[in-house]
This record gives sequence, C-alpha cells and structure tokens, in this order.
Amino acid sequence: RNVGDSSKVIYYLCLRDIKRFRPGATTIDTSVKRDCQCIVDTADANVRVIDSDSVIVAELVDSTQTIRVGPRKGYLSIFQPQGMHFRVTGYANRYYRAKLTEDLDCWLPDSSLKLLPYGTRLPHGEFALIRTFRTDQGSRVVFNPGAKVPYQVEYDTRNQEVHLQIFNCRSNIDWIRYDTSDSLVEQIYFTQNRNDIVDLTIQLNRTLWGYDAHYDGTEFVLELKQRPKLEGHLKGLRIVVDPGHSPDPGSIGPTGFMEKDANLQIAQHLRDELIDRGATVVMTRFDDSSLPLYDRPKIAAGADADIFVSVHNNALPDGINPRYNNGTSTFYYHSHSFELARAVQTRLVEASGYPDYGLYHGNFAVIRPTSYLSILVECAFMIVPEHEMALKEQDFQKRLAEGIADGIEDFIKVERERSKHGG
Repeated sequence: RNVGDSSKVIYYLCLRDIKRFRPGATTIDTSVKRDCQCIVDTADANVRVIDSDSVIVAELVDSTQTIRVGPRKGYLSIFQPQGMHFRVTGYANRYYRAKLTEDLDCWLPDSSLKLLPYGTRLPHGEFALIRTFRTDQGSRVVFNPGAKVPYQVEYDTRNQEVHLQIFNCRSNIDWIRYDTSDSLVEQIYFTQNRNDIVDLTIQLNRTLWGYDAHYDGTEFVLELKQRPKLEGHLKGLRIVVDPGHSPDPGSIGPTGFMEKDANLQIAQHLRDELIDRGATVVMTRFDDSSLPLYDRPKIAAGADADIFVSVHNNALPDGINPRYNNGTSTFYYHSHSFELARAVQTRLVEASGYPDYGLYHGNFAVIRPTSYLSILVECAFMIVPEHEMALKEQDFQKRLAEGIADGIEDFIKVERERSKHGG
C-alpha cells in the first residue's frame, strides 16, 4: 500500500483468501491472518500507480534511438529521431513501456526519454499528399503528417518493395504526385487497415542499395539510394574499411597478440587491394588512435559510402572448446546487405583455409545503418594458437584481404549483370 511519496511498502503473501484484501484500504484487516499465511517485510520505495485512463507523454531527447520489443530485447524499429512523442504506460529495468498502437507496445531506455507535464496531449498525424523527387543517388519520397510520429521501414529484397508504417497516423491521401524523371520509384500503394497505422508500399524498378528516413521539421523524408554506377572491377565505388576495436584490444591470443593490431594489419592490406581494383577507400583508423564505436558509422555516412566492411577476428566465451568451434564467418544486419555478405563469406573461407563458421544475421552497431551495404567479417580465431600464428604473417593477412576483395568483386559482377537487364 502506498502511504506517501517516500513510503514503507508492506508485502503480504496470501496463500488462500486473497479476496479479503480490499483495494484502497488504508488499514490491514487482521482477520485475514486466520485464513492465510503471511510474510511481512518492509522496504523504502516510491510507488506510483498509473490510472489506465491517464495519458503520460514522453519526448525522445536522443538524436536517434531504437525502439525495442522489450527491455534490452530485440529491435522493433531503429533510428527514431529526436523530438518524437510516445505515450508511456509502464516502466521496468530502466526502460519505459510505450504504446505504438492500442495493441502494440514498445520499450525505450529511460535515459533517452523526458516525461512531459501531465496533461500534454499525444500528437497524431494525418496527411493528404505524397510526392516523389528524383535525386542524384535515387529518389526521395516526402509527405507531411503534421507531427513527428513513430515509423518503421523494411525492405523486401525479393519483391523490390519498401514497406513503410506510420504509427499514430491517419490517411487522408487524395494525391500522389510522381516525378516523371524519376526511374527508381515505380508506384506507391497505401492502405489503412487499422485506425492508427498508415501502411505505404513503394514498388521499385530496380535493386535498392540503401535508404535513410528522417524528419525535416514535421515533414517525413525517405531517401532511396539506387545501385551506383558500376564500371570495371570496383571502379567508382566508395568503400569504407573499418579495423575493429581500439583503444580496447579486442580478443587476445595465447602469446598476447591483440585483435586490434591484427584487424588493422589486415585492413591495411585490404585497402591496398581495393585501391588496386579501382575503388576509393576510406579508413576509419590508421593506427592505435582511440575511435569510439558509434563514430565508425558516422565516418561511413560522412564519406557517402557505398560499402562498409568492418574487419575483426573472433573469440569464444568461457566453456566452449575452440578446438571444435572455430573458423571464418561474415555478418550482415539489413536484408539488402545479405548477398554481399554471402559472396564475401564464400571467398573468405577459401582464402583462410579454415572451417566455414557461418553466414550470420548479426546485431552489431557498425552494420546497423541503412544507407549503404555493410558487413562485418571474423577472419579467424585469435584464441586458437595456429590461427594466432598465421595472423602474424603478412602472407596470410594479404590472403585474407584478397579473399574479402574477391567476394566484393564477385558481388559487383552479379549486380552489374542485373543492371544490364534492368533489375
């Protein structure tokens, strides 16, 4: 029972007649003790009960934030912009629970939300016009719901469709105006099967290379990036190479060889190999300089990257035998990076000579951005003595770099053929 802002909370464990605890009572009916066993304890606590009819609104204060399906659980939607409002309905494990729709909850960390004064109204969106614009890199889809409302973007690689959901929003769509000079967007379809979600399907004429969604004021902007012009080998491509870790050492081998150093040496050979094949290469680091994790994708975005490759070497948690669990693996996060990851994994396994440890969907911060193709490679295992010895050798480092570059070039060859046939 709540007896004040700084209260003592009394817990009763009733094994039988729990109905005899009356809601709202300020005293305990001692007759209950005849019908149940009780455990009594006290603790300092602040207790707040939210009425189910109350509306508590919070504002996103981070520049971008990810919506999760539960506290510290999987992602429902990524990169929600600052200033967005959510209806808060609960709190657990330093996460606020919020409603996206009447039957869809989401969770955001308490550090990213600011509770607004009681009585603040939750904004709802509505829009009547959608426009498309041709851009140098593809297309831009724009509409104005009148408020920053949450959204979710997904790309269907098989059908070449972008699916966009706008929450807390109603469709009043009377017009869709297409830029006739735009050759990427084929057609836009819309539905409102529920009162609080507008569903847009954007049918594309060719492969999507990347996308970026953001608000400009209350105007929603979806940037669609088409396949870059592909010439011989890797000519014309902007590739960002990221040697993983530093200042943290990453994994450490049996003789003390640090992963951050192995990553850098492989990445330097990869840079040289890519340049020889015509690519423009940007390195996220050249030495042991401290480079925060979230600055790495910022460098890629600033370089207007076409492809991002993060170079790593692996380890295992305690209790797993590395003699039977080791090899070469490649990770992607978004579906439009899958084919690149598969092509690189095939070649990297051949180059390393180690077991195929798998092609993975992996939730890593550096491969989460959507505006370019991104992969993370785990070339070998630092903690396996034979792997550590090999990673110290320049010939092996070069072989790994060639394998990654070969995989990228294999992927580009396929994309070049697709572009010839309008795919």
